[in-house]
Amino acid sequence: DGTIEGAIEGAIEGAIEGAIEGATVSVKSKLKRILLIIYQNEGIRTNDIGKKTAIAVKSIERYVKLLREAGLIEFIGEASQTGGYHLTENGKIKLNKK
Repeated sequence: DGTIEGAIEGAIEGAIEGAIEGATVSVKSKLKRILLIIYQNEGIRTNDIGKKTAIAVKSIERYVKLLREAGLIEFIGEASQTGGYHLTENGKIKLNKK
């Protein structure tokens, strides 16, 4: 549904604006795309984010670091092959995800 998608994107934009200051429009756009993918696919890994976005994995790792430092996402798992990225409780609150 477009309305829900729009609301999620608005919440993501607000969460990023509040958590990551000084980012360029281009960086914010990529952060929004990555956060939306994690929102929709909890447990996803950087390689899979790369496949869905066509953003280089090295860049994704940099953006994921920003999202982690902002307290919006976390890595859950023992190793990169078995774990993945999830919204933190703070991230869920900011995005109104139950």
